[in-house]
Amino acid sequence: MIETVTIVLSVVFLVGGPLAVANGYRIYTAEQRARANRLWRAWIAMSALESVVGLVCLAWILTRGLTTIWIFTALTFVPLPMALVQWRMHEHMEFTGWMDEWFSSRGSSDP
Repeated sequence: MIETVTIVLSVVFLVGGPLAVANGYRIYTAEQRARANRLWRAWIAMSALESVVGLVCLAWILTRGLTTIWIFTALTFVPLPMALVQWRMHEHMEFTGWMDEWFSSRGSSDP
């Protein structure tokens, strides 16, 4: 069961890295990316690393099987640094996503 979950998680990371980069270029403006240039570059590098980790883990499991539970455990921590960098990046960009706008509009009492 854990081997199947690890394979699925590896495929999600393998596909998720390029999708994150494409989505980042779509939702962040050039001005926002320039404002948080180092964090943006770190986030792009981590997205690429996410794909590489997904590919390596997938190849490992398909060729050798899940020989140790540490592969699954390490794989679950891959998104953490990327999320932390993105959080700091949003602070530098002063980015407000659709969710922030939605929550702020729900709290207003404008008729």
